[in-house]
Amino acid sequence: MEYIKEYIDKMSEDFEEVFEVSYYKKQLSKYQNIAPKQIGNVRLTYKDCEGFLGGYLYKGYISQDKIPGLFIGESLWMSITPMEVESHYLPIKKACGKVGVAGLGLGYYVQEILEKDNVESIDVYEINQDVIDMYIENFGLDDRVNIINQDVLTMKNKEYDFFYADIYKGILDSEAIKHKALIKANNAIDKYFIWTQEGMALALFKKGIVEESLVDCEIRAFILALMRKKGMLVDSEIAEFAEDILEELEEVKKIKEGYLRL
Repeated sequence: MEYIKEYIDKMSEDFEEVFEVSYYKKQLSKYQNIAPKQIGNVRLTYKDCEGFLGGYLYKGYISQDKIPGLFIGESLWMSITPMEVESHYLPIKKACGKVGVAGLGLGYYVQEILEKDNVESIDVYEINQDVIDMYIENFGLDDRVNIINQDVLTMKNKEYDFFYADIYKGILDSEAIKHKALIKANNAIDKYFIWTQEGMALALFKKGIVEESLVDCEIRAFILALMRKKGMLVDSEIAEFAEDILEELEEVKKIKEGYLRL
């Protein structure tokens, strides 16, 4: 309908801010005063990135000094790059009420949604105690935050207005779709969002497929803003993820129809 298109167009104009250099620098500056440290197997350090940094679903960005990064062992698990900031923008916007979060990382997402008055409480499921201790050392523990040292896939009988799953090392991880089905089957969750879900939607769009379980008006507006601001830089390989995403969607459909058990 025409009014929905107008609504999405207007929203996309607001979302364009996330692709501005000024927005990224503002977000990054909030986290550049954390002291480097190591707790157990987890280390927080800084890196300078010269040349182009990849954005979220597009290539090319400015150089940037002093980017905080979280290492687990020798593996970089999360750093506050343009990709991280841009890919968390929409789930931050969506968070409201009682929020559940899978994966703590550096704590960027939790800290950002704590700034929202409409977020009542935050339960964070994090399997690595060293990551939890690192977060508490850096930020303390707000009264609204409850960190649970538990595999989120074992969570049962919880109720959330919004749930955000951010436990994936790579973008567009199709395994997240099956995780969503499992977690929603075992808990009462109103809205569930997967990290890089916008990218999943874009991959299917490029194949001429619209999957309603992955797409809403805000995701459409985000993709529209991305195309307006970054157009020619959007990754041409994104559509290659579509087959894996479709396979997982089909598997979940079979589960729901009773052919398989979770």
